[in-house]
Amino acid sequence: MTQVATQAPPFQGRLLQRRRPIEYGDDVEMWQKRMDERGWEITVDGKYGPQSEAKCKAFQQEKGLPATGVVDKETWEKTWTAPITRP
Repeated sequence: MTQVATQAPPFQGRLLQRRRPIEYGDDVEMWQKRMDERGWEITVDGKYGPQSEAKCKAFQQEKGLPATGVVDKETWEKTWTAPITRP
């Protein structure tokens, strides 16, 4: 199991969210990779589509955040720092 980081990498300043055309980038891939490392079973492809949005909402609900499906600064930070609750 991956150890919990004490600090998240810097937030890139853009909200990661489902859009048309699909939003993609290194920041999306970094977030997906961290979610997958923490047991959220997400495809790491750098594209913020329906699967990323659904995983984000579930994560936000579990961590007591507003379940918007948008990776904002608080969600980004919690992705690295919140306790791991998935096996």
